[in-house]
Amino acid sequence: MLQLKDVALSHREKEVLKSTSLSVHGGEIFGIIGPAGCGKSSLLKILSGKVRNFKGETLVDNRPIRSYSRRERAKKICSIPMLPENMDISVFEFILLTRTPFKKALNPFSDFDVQITEESMAGFELSPYRNTLLGELSRSHLKAALLAFCFARNADVLVLDDATDGLDLRGLVLLQKMLFRYVVDGNRTAVLAGNDINFIAQTADKIAIMHEGTIKALGGPEIIEPEIIKQYFGAEAFVSKNVYNGKPNVHFFPEG
Repeated sequence: MLQLKDVALSHREKEVLKSTSLSVHGGEIFGIIGPAGCGKSSLLKILSGKVRNFKGETLVDNRPIRSYSRRERAKKICSIPMLPENMDISVFEFILLTRTPFKKALNPFSDFDVQITEESMAGFELSPYRNTLLGELSRSHLKAALLAFCFARNADVLVLDDATDGLDLRGLVLLQKMLFRYVVDGNRTAVLAGNDINFIAQTADKIAIMHEGTIKALGGPEIIEPEIIKQYFGAEAFVSKNVYNGKPNVHFFPEG
């Protein structure tokens, strides 16, 4: 379980995240949407433990995130990594590195580490690129490798900021499938934020809409309505329902 209790964050004397509280349970995919500068990325950095100078408290399994050692936190939470400085590393070697927090010093990676790496690559259809260098990948395949790195960690909490950015259509389909599979046993949680409203609406179990550093609306995908889009995104839209799952599809009107 993941909890935020009255979390706030300031940067250069500007309050970028106001007092925010929420709970995310095991088995849930939690989506966060909102306009640029609303605080999405700041919130995810706090959730992933990358930012520690915030007010309030973030709890993972009822334990303050700031009490975890770096290694403990790496086992519990995984977020999309930065691109490595050395791009002359194969896809397999790169993704395998995500298992480092579980590896004993001076010992090789285990058979399980190799297995879960292979499974994560297969999930994003990267197996044919197993020995390809990161620097030789297309943009979509490179983003898929970064995501596969996250999923292969097998952490309790997956934190994905702009997960869909750079993915082609097939990549989006695979990401959604991997997210559903990741939380299906009810023991793990995924939190994703981004600008692809339709992907989040079709994928998340719960959605928070952020604006000006705080959560303005919280609920199931059904909270995404034309009035909400107009109020917080400043865009005219028509919202229909997906005939397969009943979740909302947002259609934007061109401005005349």
